Amino acid sequence: MADNNWTILPEFDEGHQNRYIVMVSDRPVADSVAKKFPKICSEPFELKNDRYSWGLYVDNSTRDERKNIYKFFLGETDSVQELKKEEEIKDVISELKNIFSTLTKDEQRHIEEEIPEKIEIIEKLAEKQSEEKIVEANTLETVPVVKEEAKPQDVTLVESADISTKVSVPSAETKTEISPPSVSVETKQETPKDLKIEIERFGELASLSVSSYPAKEEISVASLPAVKETVVPSQPAPSVPVAESIKVGYLYPLPSPESLEKFISQLKMITEKSMKIPIYLEKVSETGYNTTGPNDFNSIIAAAKLKKADIILAVIPDGIDDIRLFIDTACRRNEILYMVAQQSQLDKKFLFVDMAIELLLIKKKLRS
Repeated sequence: MADNNWTILPEFDEGHQNRYIVMVSDRPVADSVAKKFPKICSEPFELKNDRYSWGLYVDNSTRDERKNIYKFFLGETDSVQELKKEEEIKDVISELKNIFSTLTKDEQRHIEEEIPEKIEIIEKLAEKQSEEKIVEANTLETVPVVKEEAKPQDVTLVESADISTKVSVPSAETKTEISPPSVSVETKQETPKDLKIEIERFGELASLSVSSYPAKEEISVASLPAVKETVVPSQPAPSVPVAESIKVGYLYPLPSPESLEKFISQLKMITEKSMKIPIYLEKVSETGYNTTGPNDFNSIIAAAKLKKADIILAVIPDGIDDIRLFIDTACRRNEILYMVAQQSQLDKKFLFVDMAIELLLIKKKLRS
């Protein structure tokens, strides 16, 4: 049966560990599903939902049974992709199950409905970024040629060292005597005066070429342990918060910068303290905008992207729809994700859980 307005979502209910909900727009469709799968489907019930009017619970179903429900809506289309969406939704929700369970059923379902679309958008962006990296890597293959041309200093230093050895032209035996550092101590008193001058000249030139080999002849054995001792403690462990952070560009209305502080504080309560694995937010930009005059949102968001922002998070005033439209247009033009929060919703837990899910998907899809 063809019906473009339907969805199947996992339900998170402590009393029903294996429960899903089928939501449709028309009662006849709901009745057909109940008749087709009577062993696992409940009777249809009315929903208070903007998109769907009727629902059915699917209890204790197997993967194959749910696959048949998908086929009921999709015909013979392969429904493996739909089953994959189920798993992704459950995986995402499990990361914040404690806070998710405090939301109302309607809020939970609304968030779940949006997760597949969020995943699709972020996956497309990840593919685009991957393609751009491949192109960038291919263009960087010409860089070694440039590096080879940028080595005149190394060549001149080697040539100057060669010239210094050719001035006095001692016998080949003298070169073999000064090459190992262990011989230098024994031959210091026995070398001819001319050879001592040659060694001094070579030492000066070597120090200019950033080679301390001759300069360490007298203390070469004693200096080695000191070098090792200084290298070992100079390897600090990497900072986990920085490695796991999501880079954010913030926007806020200029008349009320305190709204941004409240917004960031509320969001971090969810991302850093209510998730199984914390997500740290790294601020790369913070820009106030005019609510009564013109704004160049394109330049503002382009600047945030140059600073490697992963997403734009904007606080917007109530009743000014143009601000949201301008931010949307600029973010689409610069190909960067964004989310907005109205000032009147800064006390809504639902808003920050929804944002935390998007940040989690960014971490999973763009950082994997």
